[in-house]
Amino acid sequence: LAPWLRFPTYARRDKSARATLERTHLGLLAALIGNFSLQSSWSRMWSQSAIEELKHDDAEERKSNEAKNKTVDSSSVSSVIAWLCSPSMFARDADVDSVMALATPGAQGDLVLIRQCTRALQNLLTIEAVLRLFVRRESYLAMLLRMLRFATVRLATESRVRDKVGSSMAAIDWDIVTVLLSVVSNAASQPAACEYLGASLEAGDGAMIAYMSQFVRSDALLAEVRSLFALIALRLMSKRPSIAVPLAENDFAEALLTFLSGARLDSSHYDAAMRCLASLMKSTDASSSSSSPLSSSVDDRVARFRNDAGQSGIDIVVRFLTVLDGGMAEKMPYFRASHPAYERLAGNACLIMSMLASKPALLPKLHEAVAPLVLLMRRSEFAGRHNAAVALARLAQHPKNLMVIRSMGAMQLL
Repeated sequence: LAPWLRFPTYARRDKSARATLERTHLGLLAALIGNFSLQSSWSRMWSQSAIEELKHDDAEERKSNEAKNKTVDSSSVSSVIAWLCSPSMFARDADVDSVMALATPGAQGDLVLIRQCTRALQNLLTIEAVLRLFVRRESYLAMLLRMLRFATVRLATESRVRDKVGSSMAAIDWDIVTVLLSVVSNAASQPAACEYLGASLEAGDGAMIAYMSQFVRSDALLAEVRSLFALIALRLMSKRPSIAVPLAENDFAEALLTFLSGARLDSSHYDAAMRCLASLMKSTDASSSSSSPLSSSVDDRVARFRNDAGQSGIDIVVRFLTVLDGGMAEKMPYFRASHPAYERLAGNACLIMSMLASKPALLPKLHEAVAPLVLLMRRSEFAGRHNAAVALARLAQHPKNLMVIRSMGAMQLL
């Protein structure tokens, strides 16, 4: 691929020809990488090249501290990534005008190029060695933040775009936004990217996190997009728990409950939202008991969620604890106990219920969760039995709940 990364000399004489050829050139390269990078032979090639480059970086770092600023060879994996990140939309932070310009009919060629590049980058970053190389470059981490901002601004300006061009987001727009969020989510699994993104979002004006909460809550967006925002938040909290504070300030827990109450979600969507909700509750608990407590406004929001979440929010959690038969289970097989995804969903629901049950004011509202928890605790193969037992022990502090536990013969088991 090295010759592809050097611009043809005959096009340099004409700026117009150069711009056209450069876009075609980059589009072909992106399509080539996107189509073949996941094949086993190509994947091994990318992985080996990235490993060699990582070794070279380590050797350079031992010699001096300037490895990150060195000029990369034109045939390196880094240079391929640099080419894929070269479309103008990644050159600077996205603003409303630049995003609106891409929504016009005349910008379809640019959108196709952006989709080709982001799809190729998405495929490349599924290779572990390439992903580790990617997150070691600060310029690429900054690129991740710009990708997240572009996706956020595009979604935030949807109503203005619809008024301007007379139509809603096209399939290509949705595809670009989904792929960009997928790239950010995948990279956020790495500590370096997680720390960079988390620090940037916390240091910002809070608008990005507010938009994330708004998008998770919005029924107008694709479920895949909403779950990707939840997954990004989950991964950020795993390495940077302090980001739970601005998330709580922007009612992210309520947004997740709204998302979970929707119908026809895939198991992966439920899984991401449930894990994010559990992590958010756990992180805000830790923040409340640490030496740096939550601000009063955040503490009020967290308290309102736990103590006054309303029966609808509790019903959502209870629904995950119940082994459903017929009805919803026929439409959504992963609600059946035999489905592999059920273990994760029920386990996370038990964890959330144990945290809800730690609040005395909420115990009377959680009465319906007792029977499903007992049934789950009796399943010896269920990996979340410990969480179910903790939740039951806390629920037993209320006389009505204790009566149900005794009537089901669960005291000895507990």
